[in-house]
Amino acid sequence: MSLVTMREILPYAEEKKIAIPAFNIDTMEITQAILETVEEENCPAIIAVGQAAIKDGKLESLAATVRTLAKDMKTPVVLHLDHGQSVEQVVKALCAGFTSVMIDGSKLQDVIDFTAAVKVDALAVGIGNAHGLYKGRPNLDFQRLQEVRDVTDVPLVLHGGSGIPDDMIQTAIEIGIRKINVATEI
Repeated sequence: MSLVTMREILPYAEEKKIAIPAFNIDTMEITQAILETVEEENCPAIIAVGQAAIKDGKLESLAATVRTLAKDMKTPVVLHLDHGQSVEQVVKALCAGFTSVMIDGSKLQDVIDFTAAVKVDALAVGIGNAHGLYKGRPNLDFQRLQEVRDVTDVPLVLHGGSGIPDDMIQTAIEIGIRKINVATEI
């Protein structure tokens, strides 16, 4: 199967009431290991290239690796730009074959205004989650997550999935999280 878009994979997550894992990659070896596991488990996944890998000059090489490995897979895979920093970076990613891009607008708009102004396939929300490892048990604001779910039907994303206990992940999925990003634990 060739790469798919976020629009193609998120309805599956909604139908099954699951979250699709999004794995940030930095090396070809990690990419290969993740894609082999995805295929073995027959679990759709999102392969994300983040800003650290881009700063290391790996955008094109990692994209080529994912494209090459995914073409022979039966399991759907999305190639995703994580935390896009500019329109220019988004264009570069699209030219490299990415099937999904994220613009980091965390400092720009609230949920209602943003989703009314822009057609989005998914929306990352801040509910006390953080990138990296947590010091102690995370304190996720599930009430806020529910409030966001109540004002939009856009699939929701949880960034900073590394180190969140399983029970909290399950609660987030029950409320409406359909994509969970993992980087640090990889």
